[in-house]
Amino acid sequence: MKISVVMSVYNGEDFLAEAIESVLNQSYKDFEFIIVDDGSTDSTPRILAKYQTLDQRIIIDSHANMGLANSLNRAIDTAKGEWIARIDADDIMMPNRLEEQLRFIEANPEVDVVATWVYYIDEHSKVFRLLDFPKDLVTWEDNQRYFKENKGVGVIHPSVMYRKASFLKVGGYRNVNPGQDTDLWFRMQERGLMFAVIHKPLTKYRASQNSIVISQKLAQRYHYQWTLHNMLRRRQGLPEIGKKEFMRHILSSPFGKNFAIHQEVLFRHFSKKAILALSRKNNLLLILYACVLFIISPIKTLNKILLQMNRKNRSKETLFISEDF
Repeated sequence: MKISVVMSVYNGEDFLAEAIESVLNQSYKDFEFIIVDDGSTDSTPRILAKYQTLDQRIIIDSHANMGLANSLNRAIDTAKGEWIARIDADDIMMPNRLEEQLRFIEANPEVDVVATWVYYIDEHSKVFRLLDFPKDLVTWEDNQRYFKENKGVGVIHPSVMYRKASFLKVGGYRNVNPGQDTDLWFRMQERGLMFAVIHKPLTKYRASQNSIVISQKLAQRYHYQWTLHNMLRRRQGLPEIGKKEFMRHILSSPFGKNFAIHQEVLFRHFSKKAILALSRKNNLLLILYACVLFIISPIKTLNKILLQMNRKNRSKETLFISEDF
């Protein structure tokens, strides 16, 4: 078997059926679909039982809550596929995603992780943005440049397909939250594993107000800075530091000393909020967030507004989101 699709769900009744059906309706059919019920207390178990009776490719693993990283590691340990395709319980695969990714890795056998661009969707599954990022991660030379520049790889977790052997080579997910994925990408990158991104939106990535994309985004941004800091420490032969120690250092030091970190985190955080306000046509919130962004970085904000205007003019179907958002 070539592919194992792996999903972990905890109290995901709202969007679970839509996510499952997007996997079952793939144009490529020869896969197993491992779904871990991580101790759900809502109607998730009933939904899973229903679909398991409908499709023999579905394998359900139910256990007490142990967190996303541990659940995924457990599922991948039992997976029979050479390649692991990730999807979350509130996201959607485009019908040809597995077929496209498999075609890509067969044409590029040196690749260990292949991701895709994604559409952002709201709580009604309506597309409101295209995340066309990253654009400069296709060849081995691109990967080498990332490494030489100490630039951390950033790909969307539920869009990826990675080689199981490569995943196991670095020890799988570590129990850090949020951002198990970022930590994994950095460790894979340090081991010389190759990343590539298909320049097509093959996954729909939910960005509702209640999702981790928005509700935990500020924490996630600082988490990214922590994982990046530890990546640089490892490359210098230094031991990692804990997140609490990192945050104490960041927050206790004079603001000016770590201004660039705070500016980057806050700019990305309020950019995301502005995007959601724009998608909901909430002009009052949009103006508020735009003012905050101008205070944080006026030049960067102006550049992004001009970029979005140019992209909007080039596409009548959807607004595009730049890599800095």
